[in-house]
This record gives sequence, C-alpha cells and structure tokens, in this order.
Amino acid sequence: MADDWFQVVENRERIKKYLDAVTDVEAIENNPNALSYERSNAWEERKSIEADRKELVKEIDGWSDTLRDALVALATPDQVQAHGPYRPPLNQIEKIDLVTMWGLSAVGLCLMLGLFTPLAALGGAAYLLGFYLSMPPWPGLPESPMAEGHYRYVNKNLIEMLACLALAATPSGLWIGLDALLFGWIGRARRRREQVQAEPPPIERPAPQDRRKFKNR
Repeated sequence: MADDWFQVVENRERIKKYLDAVTDVEAIENNPNALSYERSNAWEERKSIEADRKELVKEIDGWSDTLRDALVALATPDQVQAHGPYRPPLNQIEKIDLVTMWGLSAVGLCLMLGLFTPLAALGGAAYLLGFYLSMPPWPGLPESPMAEGHYRYVNKNLIEMLACLALAATPSGLWIGLDALLFGWIGRARRRREQVQAEPPPIERPAPQDRRKFKNR
C-alpha cells in the first residue's frame, strides 16, 4: 500500500514540491546576510509548508491508525482487564507540553493563594525566561505568530519575568495569603526582637534617701 502511494506521480510531485520549498526557506533562515523582510516572508512560507506537510502525511497517519487498531484488537479480554485500554506512548513534545502545563498551573495556583511565594515566583520567572528565549523579539528574527503586537527586545514575557523576580525578592507572601498564616510568626518574632533591641535601656534612678537622717544632724 505504501509503495503504491509513493509510486503515484501526483504524490511524488507533491513531495518534491514540499522538499524544494523547505530547502528554499532553510537557505534564507541560515543566511546571515538575509534582510528582515526576507526572513519574515520565509517565516510565513514555513507556515504554509507546514500545512502542506500535514496534508501529505494525513493518509499515512490513517494507515498508522488502522495498524494500531488491528494490533489492539489482538489483545484478549484478560489482557485488556489487566493493563487497561491501549494508550499510545507520549513523544518528547507531548511530555514537554505536559510538564509545562502542570508546572504553570502549580506556579499560578501558589501565587494566587500566596503559598510558597518566593519559590513560586522564581519558578514563574524561569518559565517566562524560557518563553522569552524560545521566540525572542530581536531584530533579524521572525516575529512570533502568537504575539499581540510588535516588540523590540522587550515584550510582555520579559516584563512579567521581572515582576516575578521582584515578588521573589520581597516578603510579600508574609503580608497576606497562606504564607502569612503558616509562616507569619517568623516575621513577627523577628520584628519583636528588633523592636526590643532598638528600645533604649531603662534609666536607673538613684534610690531616695531618708530625710530624717539630715534632720537629726
């Protein structure tokens, strides 16, 4: 079936067109002397090429699904009961997406509840730094298709990263939130010690003398 598909003239032409387009785009992206508009056009062309690639592999993915369903059908009821329904293994991109999704959810929840605020702020700053470096708004690089506007060097990810670092550097978690309930006694005890140390020592007044001694003299 696969050999027959690759032998079709139309499919071979579509594959050749796709490979030629990828070669042209990579030549512009790897050219250090390419102009900014050429890189922008190459980025737009790459999105079109990705749509062509998905169209090319759609039929092949259908073969894979058919083969997987046939293999799953070979399992006995006891095997299905022991191991559960078949789940395809996650690839590297899916694993990264899963870690990012759960990590961002944990960081955001901790920041909203005020729990472990410094650690959560540092974790959020690390995520934002990764997002910034994955598609930096630097001259000569293609713009992110998910950007809300046009940036140069500074975008919202960088600003939010600096805000998270500011949260991590201040005791804001001890003012309000779960950190204030769980660990607020630490700050109160420290402030109490500092207040006691800052108070001046009491002035010792001399003991009053008995005036009758002076009258007798």
